[in-house]
Formats: sequence, structure tokens, C-alpha cells
Amino acid sequence: MVFFSDKIGRKPVIFFGLVIFIFGSLISFYSETIIGLISGRLLQGAGAISATLSALLSDVTRDSVRTKSMAIFGVGIGASFLLSLALGPIISSHFGVKSLFIIAVFMSTLSIFILVAMPNAKRLNYHAPLDMRELVKRPILLCNINIFFLHLVLTVIFVIFPFMMMSEFNVSTENQWKFYISSLIVSLLFSGPLIMSDDRKKKKMSLIYPIALLLFSQIVLIMGEGSSLLLFFKFIGFFYFI
Repeated sequence: MVFFSDKIGRKPVIFFGLVIFIFGSLISFYSETIIGLISGRLLQGAGAISATLSALLSDVTRDSVRTKSMAIFGVGIGASFLLSLALGPIISSHFGVKSLFIIAVFMSTLSIFILVAMPNAKRLNYHAPLDMRELVKRPILLCNINIFFLHLVLTVIFVIFPFMMMSEFNVSTENQWKFYISSLIVSLLFSGPLIMSDDRKKKKMSLIYPIALLLFSQIVLIMGEGSSLLLFFKFIGFFYFI
């Protein structure tokens, strides 16, 4: 997406990404088979525009406020994640899972109107167009593979969690958001000081440690007897290491 936005501009790519996402949401809503649902979800993923939005934000912000702007952008993403965890189970339990796709269509359509109404800001920073050959170099390739598997684990876990909570821990769909939100907040309270400490010391933590701990958290998830307290601590470990 960022590569094409370098060629034709940020806003057109964001617009077409939202349109693709809307089509994917509609296909998922009307699908009656798993193949149709997978096809719709693939289209939704193909419409991802977060990287292009970050590039647009980088284009139109000064160096002195870019970090603050990116932080606000990240807070918005984090807040939407929290809201989805809290509201998703409640909405799906009352109106069905398909209602979530209609909400996605509505929100994406609203985003298109906002994008069209947004004035074209003067570009303050110029970034050289991305060279596609850079994407197959070893450091970038390894980073992309790591991100792929991290997202794969995250997706699989969030597919499994709801069923596991109902079958093994007797947590109804309406109450699942309580575990998600509380454990996520606690994990953030523990991870925040660690991130700030590494930032002050100008050093980066080796990825091998969080990856090993993430593996450990997955092993813990399949061990032990079912209890609400144990489930809560398992969630904390998962969110902390992810």
C-alpha cells in the first residue's frame, strides 16, 4: 500500500483500501459457507491502510511534533482495540456475529466521507519511493516473517479463546469482555515501565526473550484446571508477552 501511495498519492490509496474493506465486509456478511467467509476476510485484510495512514501522518507533520502525532495515532488504534474487545462479544451475543460486519461497513463508509472532506495538506516531508528490492533483503524479510507469525498466533488465539472460555471456564459471551479488558490493562501496567526503562537507557531488548516467554504463555494456556482466576492470569501473560 505504501509503495502505491508513493506513486499515486496517499488519499487515493486510503480511499481504495476502504472500498476493498467494505466489499470484504459485505461478502463476509452475506456468506453462508466457510469459503465465502474466508474470501471476505481476505479482502478485508487486503484493504488494510494503517501503514499508508502512518506515511500520510509522517508527510504532514513537523519533526518536532511527529513523535507526539504518532503516539496519538497509536492511542487511537489501542483504544479501538479495547472497544472491540469490550463491545464485540456483547453485540455479537445480542445481534449475531454478522452484525459486526455491518458495523464495519458503516464505519468504513463514514471514514470515506471524512477522507473526502479532509483538505489536502501541504506535504512537509519528502520520502523517496520505496524500492521493492529492499523488501527481499534478509533483515527486512526476517522481520516480515516474524510479524506474519506473530499476527498468525494472535489471530488463532482470538479464534480459540471465546470457545475455550465457554466450554472450559463457563464464561458466557456477554461476560468475556471483562476478562479481555481487565487482563489487558494489567499487562499494560507491567509492560509500560519496562518499555520506558529501555527507552531511557537507549537500548533494545533482544527479541529472543519475549518470543520465548510468548511460547511459555501458550504452553500455560493449555495446562492447568479450569478456573476464572487462572484464566485471568493466563490472559495477563498472553497480552504482556504479545
